[in-house]
Amino acid sequence: SMAAPFARAEEVPPKATELGGMLFLKGYTGFDTPYHLFDRKLDTGTEVNTGISLTFHFYGGLGSLYFVFGSDVQPYTVTDHATGISVTCGEYGFLHDFVDLQQLFGTAPTSITVDFGENLASIQELYIYTPGEVPDFVQKWQLPIDNSTDLLLYSTHGDDEQLFFAGLLPYYAGELGCAFQVVYMTDHRNLTMARTHEMLNGLWAVGVTAYPVFGEFDDFRIDDMQQTYSAYKNLGHPKEQLQGFVVEQIRRFKPQVAIGHDLKGEYGHGMHMVYADLLINALDITNDPAQYPESAEKYGTWDIPKTYLHLY
Repeated sequence: SMAAPFARAEEVPPKATELGGMLFLKGYTGFDTPYHLFDRKLDTGTEVNTGISLTFHFYGGLGSLYFVFGSDVQPYTVTDHATGISVTCGEYGFLHDFVDLQQLFGTAPTSITVDFGENLASIQELYIYTPGEVPDFVQKWQLPIDNSTDLLLYSTHGDDEQLFFAGLLPYYAGELGCAFQVVYMTDHRNLTMARTHEMLNGLWAVGVTAYPVFGEFDDFRIDDMQQTYSAYKNLGHPKEQLQGFVVEQIRRFKPQVAIGHDLKGEYGHGMHMVYADLLINALDITNDPAQYPESAEKYGTWDIPKTYLHLY
């Protein structure tokens, strides 16, 4: 038997080196302490502000940037000083945003400015890399998988997807490479932003690459389904609105399989019960264009071939 030939050196992409941020930051506006961008602590960063800009120089060439934002992301520009070319980034609103500078400009620029202009921005962490392959923890999110999802998981909270549906994500997304879309009921931001970051980190760690959908419904705990519905109504989210959200996701993603919570809420959590209830109600609605006509018009209708509930 013949030995496998040695891989030629040029076939192995070089590993990127992280550049110590403060050393290569040559100017900034819109906030006070740039040090917090590079302290690797999620609870420090810039305040939510307008007029934020950052300028970097590195003569060896800047390969990529990785932002961890602290609030909803609005578009920003990256300008290559050598050519004056500006490219818009952040249009997709990814909270963890990877910017491949080499891909944007066709070369690794030596000097750039990132400018948020009049858009609100808050940056918790920023990583800067030389050209090459960045570490695995750097998240390169893809857009949600409209129209052609294999599996659609309705996870109420960040942690339910890993606890109650534990094997699904690493096996179907990570090992089999299925198109796997997660839709959360809450993003937890009424209580803490830290958990939103954990959700993204957890999904990325088990092989999910499609950016999740975050429902904007508050996180709270009442161990009763009807009382949970009532509490949402009092918060301005009547059952009809919650139902419309669940129906819209099925029409948007057109999954082969939908997966939801235990009807009894696993350990009795009212939000889990509500999310399971909304999913089973949706099964009779999503194929009827007369119900929730707005999402039917936008995405079309869909009849899910299979639905599984936890512990059913």
